[in-house]
Amino acid sequence: MIKLAEYPLSYQILNSLEGEFFENSDHGYRHSLDLIKTAEMMILKHHFDVDYEVLLTVIYLHDLFADTGIKHGFLAVEFFDKNFADMFTTIQVSKIREAILYHDDKTIESQEKRKKQAVESQLLYDLDNIDAFGIKGVYRYIKVYQSRGIEIESVARLVEINSESRFKTLCFESSKEWCREEFLYIHRFFQKACEHGSVEENILKHIYKRADIPIENLCKSYYDIPNFSQYTQEENLKIVKFFDTLYQIYK
Repeated sequence: MIKLAEYPLSYQILNSLEGEFFENSDHGYRHSLDLIKTAEMMILKHHFDVDYEVLLTVIYLHDLFADTGIKHGFLAVEFFDKNFADMFTTIQVSKIREAILYHDDKTIESQEKRKKQAVESQLLYDLDNIDAFGIKGVYRYIKVYQSRGIEIESVARLVEINSESRFKTLCFESSKEWCREEFLYIHRFFQKACEHGSVEENILKHIYKRADIPIENLCKSYYDIPNFSQYTQEENLKIVKFFDTLYQIYK
């Protein structure tokens, strides 16, 4: 198990971050912990030779400006350079910069560049994308797209495209095997969400319209979903299971 305090440089960075980082469940501390948990399992299974100071640092900082809706990697690199670069060796600084800078770039050109980058950069890319799949990914996509002003009618199609791009550009084949079922879940969910009157469409609408309320309240308000009383028992159970699972993930 990775003990954060055993890595003093990244731990110092973690303790210096503002309260908003710890309150942001989508791109902050919670997201970082989820990536670290997955990293532990992947590193143990595949024996990656990792500089943990570098890996933990890029996990903490990579999404620090994600809610700006622009190429936030550049802002995070500037923040690192200004505040923390002098704490690390030249090689570590280079690894940290490239990992953060390219973590959200899914172009073919960047995919080719990433093959030649350090393992920490490749791991961050895969970890960040793996965390966007499954039921948690459904919620995060809708919430983030809503916050960026994307119209509700466009969300499902955009997620289909984005999630497929995330999966196809993963660095390691082992990562694809690791998250294949979670990817298929989110892909199928948003395919069905394009069908008028489907359970998935109404879950999408429910989350989109309540994206700003605490997730505990969101998960308990599933009975407000349009047509809930008109769905079959099987469909109602599907809705209840979705929000119960989401609640268990975030509680």
